[in-house]
Amino acid sequence: MTTDKLEQYRSLIDELATLEARQRKTAAKKPDIVTDTVRGSSPYFPYTSHTISITGEDTRHNATLLRIERARNVRIKKAHKLLAEIEEFIATLEDAKLRRIIEVHYIDGKTWRQTATIVYGSPQYEDAARKRVKRFLDKEKGRI
Repeated sequence: MTTDKLEQYRSLIDELATLEARQRKTAAKKPDIVTDTVRGSSPYFPYTSHTISITGEDTRHNATLLRIERARNVRIKKAHKLLAEIEEFIATLEDAKLRRIIEVHYIDGKTWRQTATIVYGSPQYEDAARKRVKRFLDKEKGRI
């Protein structure tokens, strides 16, 4: 796991909310209906000419919406996959204090000072919290 991935967590949550809202909005839309008229005649004598109205869906517009929806679904799946990867990483941490520091800072979005106050009880340990996470992630990177 990298710091970059951990820092993406909150942005991924926001992105998912936005994409799912757009998805609901698109699903609520009705397809575009187009109407046109043509001239035709009766198949029987005296072959009288008359106007015929033709109605249908705009296939070009609907095909574009379908492509956009597929691309959006791919983005949603990727975001869910990365969120699951981050959550699984945090769940596998054996050190409770480290796990708590990562959750408070990266998941809850607190500053390092706020994180130190929550986890250690004092903002003086701001550097200690940051360094503990950095050392752990550097050590993990070295194992891979």
